[in-house]
Amino acid sequence: MTNDNTVKEKIPFIGLLAIKTQFITKNELKKALSKCCGADNQKIALKEYFLPNGLISSRKMKKLLLAVKKLSLRQMEIRFGTITIKKNLLIKLIYN
Repeated sequence: MTNDNTVKEKIPFIGLLAIKTQFITKNELKKALSKCCGADNQKIALKEYFLPNGLISSRKMKKLLLAVKKLSLRQMEIRFGTITIKKNLLIKLIYN
């Protein structure tokens, strides 16, 4: 089980969503990751790999990038909320 978690951490969010939405298969993602493994920004590298190779259309890619952005913003909101609760900042703001 820990092995699966470490593998998922290495896969960019865009790749996980592309599989979940069935835009690509797991094998196509593995191939793309192997081609883009040395890139500084894997999200951009995967985008640039998927579009020219015809794996994902530009319309689907726009939807995918928007979903990635929304989910990452949501994760940041949750982290921020957790931090404010742990540091009692929320309570201080309410009572001031």
